[in-house]
Amino acid sequence: MKKEDIKKKIEEFLNNGENTESQIENLAENILIFKKELEYQNEELLRINNQLERKNQFIETLFHSIPEPIVLIDQNFRVIKYNNCALLQFFFSEKTSDDFRKWIDPSSQDAFYKLVTGRLSESVLTTVYQRKYLSRINNIELDESSAFILYLSDITEIEKTKQILAIENQINQIIIEYLNVEVNENTDLQQVFTRVLSSICKVISAEAIVWKQDDILFSSAENTQYHSELLEKCVNFFLSNNESSLHTLSVQKKLMDEAKKSNVFIYHSTEEDLKKYKGSLLLLSKEQIDIQIFQLISLEVSNLFHRFKGEIEIRNSERKFRKLAENTADGLAIIKNNSLVYANDNYFKITGVPRYDKRYQNLSEIFNYIHPEDRESVQSTFFRNTQNKINSFEYEFRILNASGEYIWQFDKVTVDYHPDGSYTLYIISVNIDQKKKQLQWLAMLEKAIQQSPASIVMTDPEGNIQYVNQAFTEITGYTHEDILGKNPRILKSGLVSEETYKELWNTIISGKTWRGEFINRRKNGTLYYESAHISPVIIEEKIAGFIAIKNDITELKEINKKLELLSLVASHTQNMVIITDHNGYTIWVNRSFEKFTGYTLDEMIGKKPGDVLQGKETSKKHINEMSNKLQELKPFTQEILNYTKSGKPYWVELNITPIFDSSGRHTMYISVENDITHKIEQEQKLRESERKNRAILNAIPDLIFIIDRELRYIDYHAFEPGQLLMPPSRFLGRTVPDVMPENSGKIIVDNIKQTFRTAELSEFIFEIDVGNRRRFYEARCVMKDFNSVLLLIRDITKSKEIEFQLKNEQHLLKTVIDNLPNTIYLKDKELKKILVNKAEILYLGKTSEEEVIGRTDFEFYDRKVALGIYKEDIEVLKKGKPLINKIIEYTNHLGDRKFMMISKFPYRDVSENIIGILGIGIDITELKKKEEELQNTIAIITDQNERLRSFTYIVSHNIRAYAANIDGLVELINSELTPASEKNQMLNLLQVASANLMETIKTLNESLAAEKKGKENIQKVNICEVLEKVLKVVKKDIESNDILIINEISKEQNVDFNPAFFESVILNLTTNAIRYRRKDVKSYIKYEYKEENGIKQLEISDNGLGIDLDKYGHKMFRMFETFHMHPESKGLGLFLTKAHIEAMGGKIEVESRVNEGTTFRIIFNPLKQ
Repeated sequence: MKKEDIKKKIEEFLNNGENTESQIENLAENILIFKKELEYQNEELLRINNQLERKNQFIETLFHSIPEPIVLIDQNFRVIKYNNCALLQFFFSEKTSDDFRKWIDPSSQDAFYKLVTGRLSESVLTTVYQRKYLSRINNIELDESSAFILYLSDITEIEKTKQILAIENQINQIIIEYLNVEVNENTDLQQVFTRVLSSICKVISAEAIVWKQDDILFSSAENTQYHSELLEKCVNFFLSNNESSLHTLSVQKKLMDEAKKSNVFIYHSTEEDLKKYKGSLLLLSKEQIDIQIFQLISLEVSNLFHRFKGEIEIRNSERKFRKLAENTADGLAIIKNNSLVYANDNYFKITGVPRYDKRYQNLSEIFNYIHPEDRESVQSTFFRNTQNKINSFEYEFRILNASGEYIWQFDKVTVDYHPDGSYTLYIISVNIDQKKKQLQWLAMLEKAIQQSPASIVMTDPEGNIQYVNQAFTEITGYTHEDILGKNPRILKSGLVSEETYKELWNTIISGKTWRGEFINRRKNGTLYYESAHISPVIIEEKIAGFIAIKNDITELKEINKKLELLSLVASHTQNMVIITDHNGYTIWVNRSFEKFTGYTLDEMIGKKPGDVLQGKETSKKHINEMSNKLQELKPFTQEILNYTKSGKPYWVELNITPIFDSSGRHTMYISVENDITHKIEQEQKLRESERKNRAILNAIPDLIFIIDRELRYIDYHAFEPGQLLMPPSRFLGRTVPDVMPENSGKIIVDNIKQTFRTAELSEFIFEIDVGNRRRFYEARCVMKDFNSVLLLIRDITKSKEIEFQLKNEQHLLKTVIDNLPNTIYLKDKELKKILVNKAEILYLGKTSEEEVIGRTDFEFYDRKVALGIYKEDIEVLKKGKPLINKIIEYTNHLGDRKFMMISKFPYRDVSENIIGILGIGIDITELKKKEEELQNTIAIITDQNERLRSFTYIVSHNIRAYAANIDGLVELINSELTPASEKNQMLNLLQVASANLMETIKTLNESLAAEKKGKENIQKVNICEVLEKVLKVVKKDIESNDILIINEISKEQNVDFNPAFFESVILNLTTNAIRYRRKDVKSYIKYEYKEENGIKQLEISDNGLGIDLDKYGHKMFRMFETFHMHPESKGLGLFLTKAHIEAMGGKIEVESRVNEGTTFRIIFNPLKQ
């Protein structure tokens, strides 16, 4: 007999007041069977109980392993149970039952009460040990009483950190405010720091702050009126000679004693702080200050002080610098990033360029104004030193001023190099134009003196020789060593009267110049004639010495007589005649020379003819040839280009004859000159014409043929012998058709005939097969004369092949790029697209290249997006560094949300100059979607684990309670001490307990199976059809309670859901609305469907009793939780409803107010719709 049948018989027996003995025996037999059944069930329950005990043991171990305090208290707040962490932090006794509130600080008692009563879901509690805990409380049922589980998370350090961060933020705000204060040399540091310290005092609620730096004392007290005697004593220690005295033990003890009397905390800098911050901080406060705050104040005040002090020193330095710069004689300039930052007035005066000259607009162009001869040296020096980061260098150069003149300038450059690679130039400029000219003049003068043919002697005021030039040693035979320090009288021959020497001396010591002639004696004893000019050298109105300029006129004296005879002959010839001494200096010219050249005899005497007559186009070669021939002392003829006095060039033929005296010594040259200008000009024109023609012909790389009207090859010119495809003997004298292949020959013939007919240039291309290769030729046909044409032919085979290869490569590259899934584009320096692939065209929402090429991003995106892209592009162009793998989110032209990973690279030419940007984009939308799905999956798994843990606890608690109850009833029924009348009652109780246990197990099984079964049967469900089915089930309750049903859902509206689950959800929410209606108003239940941003939602609302969400919101969907006293309430409907919805990937929300009503909102999973 089945257990249900036995139970039925027992119920019938109990309900029947009159039972026969046989019925009682039968009942006893049935009870015995039932007892065995119960014993079997009891064994099963014991097995289950053992499993639960093991789970409980695991949970107990886990409970004590949790690293945060957990305390279990009863309704009277007595401590029932706690984990190990709570024991360590609250110091509970092992068997404590004390009121937990005694461990709560008075300031947190109210918050604790609100937690317990459900008015707060969580709160921060402070314990009597002054530690802070983030606290949450859960209600649980223990047997017949309720209890609370208190979860505590120690956030003492977090709260402390938050408080410190808040204070630090306020202090930083104060410092930032004063960092923005403009500082100058008139800034009052006392006033500024009094305000700063006062503001910090208010933030940390301190009594006073004193800061000492560089023997300057700053206090938060206005006008240094200290707040107390204690502060004044501390300040006196600060003002002591030894700044570290504050850190001695005796001083600290005195201060601490004073602090205790005043109930004040004293904080002061340590010796390490002194070294770190270069100053001391003293702080008085009624409350304790965190040392981190104290150190922050020390750091920020020290930094602010140094910033202010530095700014003031900078301003003073700038003022001194400007004063010095404006008063210095040198030019000063500062250049940064090719811009003139500063320059004093002298800089513009020295450079000779006005302040607003255009060259200062871009100083990189300044090198263009430097003299070409100096430019390369200056540029090389500048760039070499700046590239090697040399801090100081200098150079001198000629620079073009505003007047168009080159002036000499000396620059000393000091360079300050910056971390970003730029630098600042500090330039000191000096105008050395006058100095350079003087040095050049002195060098020229020294060279002139040394090379002068005249003998030059310089003496001191006493007449002792200090210097002689080369001519003196050559004329006299005395060396420098022989003559230096001696008197010029060493040259006396005895043939000049003493009166002459006296007149000489008296004249020069009176400050005048003496002129005259001497007969002196050389070192070898021979005599020579000398003309002399002797003058005093006067410096600062005193005679510093004497200088004598003397010429050897011995030969002149000897040839004077000869010249008188020669002059008669030369004066009457038509040719130009020049007579020079043996050194080449002119001593006579005839009238024909004066008439032709424009130079007079006086202008030529003492000068070399070449120095006067030769010009810029006179050939150096001719000059060197003539110089070499003159040294050979033989007659010769030379052609050379000379210039008249008016600057007119002319060619002459020189016939030069050296003249010797009777002793064979060379004494002079006689030059007879003929004007051959016309002859030379004609010869030059002829040579130039021939040279040009030959140069043109040799420069032409083409193969040139001369072809007559009969189409015969007359002549040819080949740039290279290999250009000819056959020997000249095979084509010269033959016609084009006879030599060339038919097709190419016809093309050539037609163009030759056209040129003969029109006399115009004809251009064409023809092909010839040479060996196994086709060659291409470009030809030009032009008239040479009436009877012939020039045919110029150039081999363009290689360029044609390269052109064809480039076209193939371009086509291949374009094909590859267009078939890549990535977007690729190329922009020029103006950020216009010059190359795009098909993916880029589609990305921009276009259909062809013509819609994209030549346009900027401002034509494809809104201004804000385009401006962001523009800034990125400019950064790549300027810095030359790529932008790699930046991820952007955008909405394409179809309205789809997309993700793109972009990279941008500088595009360079062959010279490594940046000429554009190469952009590559990879569509990572699918990758992002997978990432989002992964995050959602992790969230779901986490939620499922949390529900599984709650489920385990419920199973452990509920089944164990039922099992214990059934076990106790069975023992009583089996006991012989239990009266028969009570056993009937116990059987009733056993029946109820067994039914409740089976109901609980069934409910738990349904919950576990919800997700698995739900996912196996997802279909299109019509909302209205399900609603109508549910309303029919509860129709009796709706009508009996006069409930208004409001259905605002379209009959066509469907959702993807498990049909059984959906019906269960609608039924549970509808029966809840009926069960918890209000009696004092007409009740209604309203059904609405909404869709927002693609998310489907179903709302079921009523005007019933409502739920206090502040109190019960966190328990809303838990198993066996009820919120109203109703006989049919079991606390399972909402639990299963939530399980069904979440099994389908959706979620449920609730809005409710007590005595106003409740709204449940079902949000369907968009991925399943």
